[in-house]
Amino acid sequence: MVTRRQREILDLLTRCHAVDFHPSPAHLSRLVGIGGEKAIRSELGRLIMEGEVNGVEAGSGNTPARYRLKGCSCPWCKPSPTLVAEP
Repeated sequence: MVTRRQREILDLLTRCHAVDFHPSPAHLSRLVGIGGEKAIRSELGRLIMEGEVNGVEAGSGNTPARYRLKGCSCPWCKPSPTLVAEP
């Protein structure tokens, strides 16, 4: 079950994905206005356990982490078609 706080985070991430923006946990905490970066990371972990976040591509340097969301239809979140090799 997703809490109100988690729903806010998911809604914000979905809106950000629509404009191809992938905020860091620190940026998310400022946008949502709850807790800090540690609180957002905890909520993201719970969302992964709930199955609402299907994958995370870790960022490095200036590249932010990217979250693959269950309910998002952006190109990053849509499952890519599997390629079948011809024998």
